[in-house]
Amino acid sequence: MRIDLGRLATERLILELPPATEAGPPRELRIAQIDALAGVLSTESGGFKIDGLGCARALLDALGWTFGKLRLDSEQRAELGGLSGELSQLGAELVLRIELGELKAGRLVLTLGELKLSARVEARELSLRVAETVGLLQAKQALFTSFELRTGALHALLPSLNVSELTIDWSGGEFRLEVGTAEAEVLHGTLGGAELQADRVEVAALRTLGARVSIGQTRIEQLAIEATVTGDPAQRAEPEVQERRRDERSPSGIDLRLLDGLAGKLGADVVVDVAVPIIGHRRATHELRVGVESGSIDFRELEHGLARLEDSLLDFSVRDAALVLERGLPLIATRGRGKPILIWDLSSADHELAKRGRVRLAVLPDFRVAARGESDPPSEEGYGSAFKLRELSVVEIDVLLTLLQSAEVSYGALRELTFADLTLSGAVHHLAEGGARAGRVQIGGHALRAALSGLPVGAASLSGRLEVGAVRDTELAFEDVKPRRIKARLDAIALADLELT
Repeated sequence: MRIDLGRLATERLILELPPATEAGPPRELRIAQIDALAGVLSTESGGFKIDGLGCARALLDALGWTFGKLRLDSEQRAELGGLSGELSQLGAELVLRIELGELKAGRLVLTLGELKLSARVEARELSLRVAETVGLLQAKQALFTSFELRTGALHALLPSLNVSELTIDWSGGEFRLEVGTAEAEVLHGTLGGAELQADRVEVAALRTLGARVSIGQTRIEQLAIEATVTGDPAQRAEPEVQERRRDERSPSGIDLRLLDGLAGKLGADVVVDVAVPIIGHRRATHELRVGVESGSIDFRELEHGLARLEDSLLDFSVRDAALVLERGLPLIATRGRGKPILIWDLSSADHELAKRGRVRLAVLPDFRVAARGESDPPSEEGYGSAFKLRELSVVEIDVLLTLLQSAEVSYGALRELTFADLTLSGAVHHLAEGGARAGRVQIGGHALRAALSGLPVGAASLSGRLEVGAVRDTELAFEDVKPRRIKARLDAIALADLELT
């Protein structure tokens, strides 16, 4: 059978097809009105074909259609203009090719696996190609209002999203999404325990393929984040792990040589409450105030910030190409001959620096606990069980730092890092004998720049360049020493060459 539709106009047209798969939903198209419908309908055994399909204008009442892996639904009226293409159905195989001049839809819902997008849509110059599991949807320009995205733990709401050069491709084994540019005045989102709001977002050259994401450029005028920190931070290392020499190139993926460009001041009062041998109980406040130059500090200045008793007992010394924190005797000059407690093995350059009374901050995490042969004789071993920490509080935190670009660092997740006027203030408390005391640290800063290479983000890794104009109104809330919630506000964010793999 062959029917030439001519230039048909009708106020009601319903197209219903069986599901694409036996367990799938039905496919349905309900048209309230159509002007100048054209095409030639022919039937053959097991199917039909429409060649030269087209219409000047059509109003859709409802749409429910599965295109391979993708499902498109609309329960609100949509207007189509300038449609042309072909449609055929042979058995369960649907082949569709259409071009569309413009589309205005009350609300469209697109579902692909766990990904669900819904929005009111105004788009122009669209094309759709579907054959079995092959599918490609493209639009020259699209304006989405009341846009909502859900996938996994991510939920995003955008009052308005303007997109150019949109491509959605589900032809291969992995879903592909490409966007030339995207602009939004406001974005509200949640991801796991994090809530965020971004103002004035601009994205260029976005491409996703499966779980891989690349973005040429992103600019955000302001980003506000509130997040609950789940899980505990890394637990205290076992003694044998503590004693193992740690490479300066930290296994966390951050090259600590980046700290060599630090300058500024570090200040805090450290309150220590301990049970100790002989005297029974000791509570002291250590007023630590040290300057930072070229990423190094004066360790004698750090030592003299200790309370009087501890300052009389503890000394830093340079011994056997190492920096040593040692325990001496009050009123007797024992520097260089006391009991080693912590040892930092030094390179030749760091050894020369230490002889001038300075140590790089990048070196400090690389310590080892003195072995038994380097400790006091066995007669003092019994003191260990009598020593007990009751409280450790870091209060009156007063930090002001600038990080300039140091020598090129080619290792680690942070290849470059610079910032101006980084400030920290607040207090953190640890109570060893039960209970938890709240602490807060406020953070601020300007002109943050970083180059990322394989930074771990969950099970993925992130690479690219990041710039932040200002960090303000940012606070970490602690329960004991465990961070529990973070609030942050970032201004003038720029991302370039972003890769999430």
